Amino acid sequence: MHAADAFVAGVMKNLAAAFAKHKRELEGQWNRMSRRAPKTGAMVCGTTGPWFNLLLTA
Repeated sequence: MHAADAFVAGVMKNLAAAFAKHKRELEGQWNRMSRRAPKTGAMVCGTTGPWFNLLLTA
């Protein structure tokens, strides 16, 4: 049971790290885009849907 708990904890830690890295990369892209064309960044954010915004706030 402890091995399973440790495995799940490791998977969740790796998943959280992967999402955090992806979030940083996306924010960097959006920041670069918004400096070039402010409306473009807003349009990209608006098309991702509420499910993606929930991931970004985690």
